[in-house]
Amino acid sequence: MNYDGIFSNIAVDIVRQATRGVSQWRKPWSPVYFGNRNVERVPVADAILDASGARFIYRGSRAAYSPSADLIGVPHHLTFKSTADFYSTVFHEMGHWSGHPRRLNRSTLGDFSPYASALEEMTAEFTSAFITGLLGMNTVEQHAAYITGFYNEIGNPNALSIAAAEANRAATFILGKSR
Repeated sequence: MNYDGIFSNIAVDIVRQATRGVSQWRKPWSPVYFGNRNVERVPVADAILDASGARFIYRGSRAAYSPSADLIGVPHHLTFKSTADFYSTVFHEMGHWSGHPRRLNRSTLGDFSPYASALEEMTAEFTSAFITGLLGMNTVEQHAAYITGFYNEIGNPNALSIAAAEANRAATFILGKSR
């Protein structure tokens, strides 16, 4: 299935805006292996995570962000199929983390109405797409499928540009913490 249509000119423009001035992230990976040769830790990606100040716990079988605890839970990296899958998941949860009232104060975080929940999921996934794209991880189809599912669920033609704009703010915030 081709998901090119989901990445409209608006999204492409936002990716360009988010990546302007942060070309230092487009560096060759310096992999650090931890047993599983299919999943490596990427020091530049880990530096972004460390600089964010986010609290992480690596355990369990599901990834989630808890606004009340202000904590990101992620399975251990060796449980993922690939390095890109691991970082896509972590940066998706960072997208949610950025919406906390002490950070960007996004109204969709914690609003469990169908529209707000779908918009928050699209925002988090766009955030992940922008950051993993900057890191040179090819995860476009994975992100597009996820975003398309929520976009189709709410059917609002403006939702894509709203989520992409919020994700631009989130990615810029997250990357700005690591400068």
